[in-house]
Amino acid sequence: MRIPSILVAAFAALGGMPAFAQTCASPIQVGTQMMPYVASYDSCTSFDNISYYGGVVYAPGRDVVYRVYGYRVRYGATPALRFVLQPNAGYDAALFACSQCGVTPTCFDMADATGPGWSESMIEAGQHAAYYVMVDSETDISPYGDCGGYSLFISRY
Repeated sequence: MRIPSILVAAFAALGGMPAFAQTCASPIQVGTQMMPYVASYDSCTSFDNISYYGGVVYAPGRDVVYRVYGYRVRYGATPALRFVLQPNAGYDAALFACSQCGVTPTCFDMADATGPGWSESMIEAGQHAAYYVMVDSETDISPYGDCGGYSLFISRY
């Protein structure tokens, strides 16, 4: 979806681009041709659709879903991508990588530095075709809230 430049300017003036897709049914699409991918969003524009990752890890805040697909880069003999999530100060975010997306997604990796504003990172190798990466809040307790602004960087590794 192309966003008219006037809307981009308006959203930038308001403090950042909103997350236009927040669900498994309508994820933000990130393909190989977009590498390196850099996005800044505010998860407060999204909803809490996912709370349990792999049926075990509880993340009660609002989530933003990305679908990563079509890459063929190498880490040794295996395709690999690096994900770095930088939440704004006061936002305790976590990063999840999942093969399936839904109310209780099937996940194979997560990154959580346990603290507001702390950077999260992970390298995913050997994931073929498409998978999902979710940004979610680790808490819904004051003073950190259940959402916040962040930047997500995805690059070949």
